[in-house]
Amino acid sequence: MVIVLLQISYFLGILLNEISNWVLKHMIREHRPIRDRQALFTEYGMPSSHAQFAWFFSTYMVFFLFIRVYRNYSWMDDLWKFLISLMCFVASSLVVYSRVYLGYHTFGQVSCGALLGVFLGAVWFGVVQLILTPFFPYLASHPIGEFFMLRDSTLIPHVLWFEYTSSRTEASITNFPFLTSNIPSSPAYGVFISQLIRYVRASTKYTDFVRRARRLSDKLLSQGYVCARLTSSLRKFYCRYGELVIHYDVLLSIMVDDILSQTI
Repeated sequence: MVIVLLQISYFLGILLNEISNWVLKHMIREHRPIRDRQALFTEYGMPSSHAQFAWFFSTYMVFFLFIRVYRNYSWMDDLWKFLISLMCFVASSLVVYSRVYLGYHTFGQVSCGALLGVFLGAVWFGVVQLILTPFFPYLASHPIGEFFMLRDSTLIPHVLWFEYTSSRTEASITNFPFLTSNIPSSPAYGVFISQLIRYVRASTKYTDFVRRARRLSDKLLSQGYVCARLTSSLRKFYCRYGELVIHYDVLLSIMVDDILSQTI
Protein backbone atom coordinates (compact mmCIF):
# COMPACT_ATOMS: atom_id res chain seq x y z
CA MET A 1 0.00 0.00 0.00
CA VAL A 2 1.36 3.41 -0.98
CA ILE A 3 1.09 6.08 1.72
CA VAL A 4 0.60 9.67 0.57
CA LEU A 5 2.30 12.29 2.73
CA LEU A 6 -0.69 14.62 2.44
CA GLN A 7 -2.85 11.97 4.07
CA ILE A 8 -0.35 11.56 6.90
CA SER A 9 -0.34 15.31 7.47
CA TYR A 10 -4.13 15.40 7.59
CA PHE A 11 -4.38 12.59 10.14
CA LEU A 12 -1.70 14.23 12.27
CA GLY A 13 -3.88 17.34 12.27
CA ILE A 14 -6.88 15.31 13.42
CA LEU A 15 -4.78 13.79 16.20
CA LEU A 16 -3.58 17.20 17.39
CA ASN A 17 -7.15 18.50 17.21
CA GLU A 18 -8.40 15.70 19.48
CA ILE A 19 -5.52 16.12 21.91
CA SER A 20 -6.17 19.85 22.22
CA ASN A 21 -9.85 19.17 22.89
CA TRP A 22 -9.05 16.67 25.66
CA VAL A 23 -6.58 19.06 27.29
CA LEU A 24 -9.01 22.00 27.21
CA LYS A 25 -11.86 19.92 28.62
CA HIS A 26 -9.79 18.88 31.62
CA MET A 27 -8.48 22.40 32.12
CA ILE A 28 -11.87 24.16 31.95
CA ARG A 29 -13.88 21.31 33.59
CA GLU A 30 -17.27 22.65 32.60
CA HIS A 31 -19.95 19.98 32.98
CA ARG A 32 -22.50 19.05 30.36
CA PRO A 33 -26.11 20.21 30.80
CA ILE A 34 -28.40 18.01 32.90
CA ARG A 35 -31.65 18.75 31.03
CA ASP A 36 -33.94 16.47 33.03
CA ARG A 37 -31.70 13.45 32.61
CA GLN A 38 -31.56 10.84 35.35
CA ALA A 39 -27.78 10.61 35.48
CA LEU A 40 -25.08 13.21 35.27
CA PHE A 41 -22.48 13.07 32.57
CA THR A 42 -19.07 12.22 33.95
CA GLU A 43 -17.21 13.77 30.99
CA TYR A 44 -16.71 17.50 30.69
CA GLY A 45 -18.42 19.36 27.88
CA MET A 46 -16.36 22.48 27.14
CA PRO A 47 -15.51 22.58 24.27
CA SER A 48 -17.60 20.11 22.27
CA SER A 49 -15.32 17.54 20.62
CA HIS A 50 -17.90 16.71 17.93
CA ALA A 51 -18.32 20.35 16.93
CA GLN A 52 -14.58 20.92 17.01
CA PHE A 53 -13.85 17.91 14.80
CA ALA A 54 -16.63 18.70 12.33
CA TRP A 55 -15.49 22.27 11.78
CA PHE A 56 -11.81 21.29 11.72
CA PHE A 57 -12.62 18.86 8.93
CA SER A 58 -14.74 21.38 6.99
CA THR A 59 -12.21 24.20 7.29
CA TYR A 60 -9.28 22.02 6.24
CA MET A 61 -11.30 20.56 3.36
CA VAL A 62 -12.27 23.98 1.97
CA PHE A 63 -8.68 25.24 2.07
CA PHE A 64 -7.49 22.02 0.46
CA LEU A 65 -10.03 22.19 -2.36
CA PHE A 66 -9.39 25.81 -3.31
CA ILE A 67 -5.61 25.94 -2.74
CA ARG A 68 -4.13 22.47 -3.21
CA VAL A 69 -6.45 20.92 -5.78
CA TYR A 70 -6.03 21.98 -9.41
CA ARG A 71 -7.73 25.15 -10.60
CA ASN A 72 -9.91 25.25 -13.69
CA TYR A 73 -10.26 28.12 -16.14
CA SER A 74 -13.82 29.02 -15.20
CA TRP A 75 -15.85 28.97 -12.02
CA MET A 76 -18.33 26.62 -13.68
CA ASP A 77 -15.64 23.95 -13.91
CA ASP A 78 -14.93 24.49 -10.22
CA LEU A 79 -18.59 24.32 -9.26
CA TRP A 80 -18.09 20.93 -7.65
CA LYS A 81 -15.70 22.52 -5.15
CA PHE A 82 -18.38 24.97 -4.03
CA LEU A 83 -20.91 22.15 -3.74
CA ILE A 84 -18.60 20.01 -1.59
CA SER A 85 -17.76 23.03 0.59
CA LEU A 86 -21.44 23.77 1.08
CA MET A 87 -22.12 20.14 2.00
CA CYS A 88 -19.31 20.24 4.56
CA PHE A 89 -20.66 23.42 6.17
CA VAL A 90 -24.22 22.06 6.25
CA ALA A 91 -23.06 18.77 7.79
CA SER A 92 -20.98 20.59 10.42
CA SER A 93 -23.91 22.84 11.28
CA LEU A 94 -26.16 19.80 11.70
CA VAL A 95 -23.61 18.25 14.04
CA VAL A 96 -23.58 21.41 16.16
CA TYR A 97 -27.37 21.57 16.23
CA SER A 98 -27.75 17.88 17.12
CA ARG A 99 -25.40 18.14 20.11
CA VAL A 100 -27.51 20.93 21.59
CA TYR A 101 -30.84 19.35 20.61
CA LEU A 102 -29.96 16.02 22.23
CA GLY A 103 -28.85 17.75 25.40
CA TYR A 104 -25.21 16.72 25.29
CA HIS A 105 -23.87 20.28 25.19
CA THR A 106 -24.89 23.85 25.75
CA PHE A 107 -24.88 26.38 22.94
CA GLY A 108 -21.74 27.95 24.36
CA GLN A 109 -19.91 24.62 24.40
CA VAL A 110 -20.65 23.81 20.76
CA SER A 111 -19.91 27.40 19.72
CA CYS A 112 -16.48 27.30 21.35
CA GLY A 113 -15.83 23.89 19.81
CA ALA A 114 -16.80 25.12 16.34
CA LEU A 115 -14.66 28.26 16.60
CA LEU A 116 -11.71 26.26 17.86
CA GLY A 117 -12.12 23.75 15.04
CA VAL A 118 -12.15 26.51 12.42
CA PHE A 119 -9.05 28.10 13.97
CA LEU A 120 -7.08 24.85 14.24
CA GLY A 121 -8.13 23.72 10.76
CA ALA A 122 -6.88 26.95 9.20
CA VAL A 123 -3.66 26.97 11.25
CA TRP A 124 -2.86 23.34 10.53
CA PHE A 125 -3.44 23.76 6.81
CA GLY A 126 -1.03 26.72 6.87
CA VAL A 127 1.56 24.60 8.68
CA VAL A 128 1.24 21.80 6.13
CA GLN A 129 1.24 24.16 3.15
CA LEU A 130 4.09 26.45 4.18
CA ILE A 131 6.29 24.40 6.51
CA LEU A 132 5.82 20.65 5.93
CA THR A 133 5.26 20.51 2.16
CA PRO A 134 8.82 21.63 1.20
CA PHE A 135 10.17 18.59 3.07
CA PHE A 136 7.90 16.08 1.31
CA PRO A 137 10.31 15.39 -1.62
CA TYR A 138 13.15 14.63 0.81
CA LEU A 139 10.99 12.36 2.93
CA ALA A 140 9.71 10.49 -0.13
CA SER A 141 13.21 9.99 -1.59
CA HIS A 142 14.83 8.97 1.71
CA PRO A 143 15.57 5.22 2.09
CA ILE A 144 13.19 5.04 5.05
CA GLY A 145 10.50 6.76 2.97
CA GLU A 146 11.06 4.28 0.16
CA PHE A 147 10.85 1.38 2.61
CA PHE A 148 7.44 2.54 3.82
CA MET A 149 6.48 3.50 0.22
CA LEU A 150 5.81 7.14 1.04
CA ARG A 151 4.66 9.20 -1.92
CA ASP A 152 4.69 12.93 -2.53
CA SER A 153 1.76 13.96 -4.73
CA THR A 154 2.03 17.73 -4.25
CA LEU A 155 3.45 18.27 -7.76
CA ILE A 156 0.55 16.45 -9.41
CA PRO A 157 -2.14 19.03 -10.20
CA HIS A 158 -5.07 16.60 -10.35
CA VAL A 159 -4.33 13.52 -8.25
CA LEU A 160 -7.61 11.72 -8.89
CA TRP A 161 -7.38 12.15 -12.65
CA PHE A 162 -3.72 11.13 -12.59
CA GLU A 163 -4.48 7.93 -10.68
CA TYR A 164 -7.31 7.15 -13.08
CA THR A 165 -5.31 7.72 -16.26
CA SER A 166 -2.22 5.99 -14.85
CA SER A 167 -4.14 2.84 -14.01
CA ARG A 168 -5.73 2.80 -17.46
CA THR A 169 -2.41 3.38 -19.19
CA GLU A 170 -0.59 0.76 -17.14
CA ALA A 171 -3.35 -1.71 -17.93
CA SER A 172 -3.40 -0.83 -21.63
CA ILE A 173 0.30 -1.26 -22.37
CA THR A 174 -0.68 -4.47 -24.12
CA ASN A 175 -2.52 -2.29 -26.65
CA PHE A 176 0.67 -0.66 -27.96
CA PRO A 177 1.08 -1.30 -31.68
CA PHE A 178 3.05 -4.32 -32.87
CA LEU A 179 5.79 -3.49 -35.36
CA THR A 180 4.59 -6.40 -37.47
CA SER A 181 1.50 -4.35 -38.29
CA ASN A 182 1.22 -1.84 -41.13
CA ILE A 183 1.92 1.28 -39.06
CA PRO A 184 5.15 3.27 -39.66
CA SER A 185 7.93 2.54 -37.18
CA SER A 186 8.85 6.17 -36.34
CA PRO A 187 5.48 7.08 -34.75
CA ALA A 188 5.57 3.78 -32.88
CA TYR A 189 8.87 4.68 -31.23
CA GLY A 190 7.54 8.17 -30.63
CA VAL A 191 4.95 6.58 -28.35
CA PHE A 192 7.83 5.40 -26.16
CA ILE A 193 9.12 8.98 -25.80
CA SER A 194 5.69 10.37 -25.03
CA GLN A 195 5.21 7.80 -22.29
CA LEU A 196 8.61 8.65 -20.80
CA ILE A 197 7.55 12.31 -20.64
CA ARG A 198 4.38 11.34 -18.79
CA TYR A 199 6.28 9.09 -16.40
CA VAL A 200 8.91 11.69 -15.51
CA ARG A 201 6.26 14.32 -14.80
CA ALA A 202 4.39 11.94 -12.52
CA SER A 203 7.37 10.43 -10.67
CA THR A 204 9.06 12.49 -7.99
CA LYS A 205 11.46 9.62 -7.28
CA TYR A 206 13.90 8.23 -9.83
CA THR A 207 13.14 4.66 -8.76
CA ASP A 208 9.46 5.13 -9.63
CA PHE A 209 10.37 6.49 -13.05
CA VAL A 210 12.72 3.57 -13.75
CA ARG A 211 10.14 1.03 -12.62
CA ARG A 212 7.52 2.39 -15.02
CA ALA A 213 9.98 2.84 -17.91
CA ARG A 214 11.39 -0.67 -17.54
CA ARG A 215 7.95 -2.23 -17.53
CA LEU A 216 7.09 -0.35 -20.70
CA SER A 217 10.36 -1.18 -22.47
CA ASP A 218 10.06 -4.88 -21.61
CA LYS A 219 6.56 -4.94 -23.06
CA LEU A 220 7.59 -3.12 -26.23
CA LEU A 221 10.52 -5.47 -26.78
CA SER A 222 8.18 -8.43 -26.50
CA GLN A 223 6.08 -6.85 -29.26
CA GLY A 224 8.93 -6.64 -31.75
CA TYR A 225 10.53 -3.29 -30.93
CA VAL A 226 14.29 -3.07 -31.46
CA CYS A 227 16.39 -2.44 -28.37
CA ALA A 228 18.85 -0.22 -30.24
CA ARG A 229 16.05 2.06 -31.43
CA LEU A 230 14.52 2.18 -27.96
CA THR A 231 17.92 3.22 -26.65
CA SER A 232 18.10 5.92 -29.30
CA SER A 233 14.63 7.12 -28.34
CA LEU A 234 15.66 7.21 -24.68
CA ARG A 235 18.70 9.33 -25.57
CA LYS A 236 16.51 11.73 -27.56
CA PHE A 237 14.16 12.02 -24.61
CA TYR A 238 17.04 12.78 -22.22
CA CYS A 239 18.55 15.44 -24.52
CA ARG A 240 15.31 17.15 -25.53
CA TYR A 241 13.64 17.14 -22.12
CA GLY A 242 16.61 17.59 -19.84
CA GLU A 243 14.71 20.13 -17.73
CA LEU A 244 12.33 17.36 -16.71
CA VAL A 245 14.98 14.86 -15.58
CA ILE A 246 17.49 17.27 -14.06
CA HIS A 247 16.01 16.83 -10.57
CA TYR A 248 16.93 13.13 -10.71
CA ASP A 249 20.63 14.10 -11.00
CA VAL A 250 21.33 11.00 -13.08
CA LEU A 251 23.65 10.70 -16.08
CA LEU A 252 22.28 9.52 -19.41
CA SER A 253 24.46 6.39 -19.41
CA ILE A 254 23.15 5.40 -15.99
CA MET A 255 19.55 5.94 -17.06
CA VAL A 256 20.07 3.79 -20.16
CA ASP A 257 21.60 1.02 -18.05
CA ASP A 258 18.82 1.17 -15.48
CA ILE A 259 16.03 0.97 -18.06
CA LEU A 260 17.49 -1.16 -20.86
CA SER A 261 20.55 -2.89 -19.40
CA GLN A 262 19.01 -6.36 -19.13
CA THR A 263 17.79 -6.25 -22.68
CA ILE A 264 20.93 -5.02 -24.46
